[in-house]
Amino acid sequence: MSKVEVLVGLPGSGKSTFVNNTFGDNPDGVFIYSTDNYIENVASAQSKTYDQIFGDIIKEATENMNNFLTYAIEDNLHVVWDQTNMSSKKRKGILSKFPKSYRKVCWCVAPPRTPEEWVELERRLSSREGKAIPHHIIQSMANSYVEPELDEGFDYIFIVDLFGNTLTEKGTKL
Repeated sequence: MSKVEVLVGLPGSGKSTFVNNTFGDNPDGVFIYSTDNYIENVASAQSKTYDQIFGDIIKEATENMNNFLTYAIEDNLHVVWDQTNMSSKKRKGILSKFPKSYRKVCWCVAPPRTPEEWVELERRLSSREGKAIPHHIIQSMANSYVEPELDEGFDYIFIVDLFGNTLTEKGTKL
């Protein structure tokens, strides 16, 4: 059975680290949908930073990821969707792209709920050279967060805090 794993969480919450730790650099049979990776690769090839080219290339990155996604679904590849995906509407839109035969899983890092979690997030964000996101944007993203629910179309949802502590599990784990 093919699977789509939708990651949810703020920038710096550990989504891409999860992907790298789970799948490595070149996972066979897995398509990683990540506009950030695309932008970082183009920036590196141009000897620039993510911040320097983001505005100029985000549309191209999205179009390319969507084109690659079409082929990944045609080939029944395992798909990992690595973006913030904070709203129910965004997640439902993602899941609507996949056939019913796909198992739909959500891995979520909840926004910070304690001062300690905010300090840790700020530490992580400040360590990302050439990739700065203003605090008010992070706060706006956190405020827009809607906890994932099974009625969005997921078969299984796993929610952790910023430190990896399990908060919630919903649905059928395979």
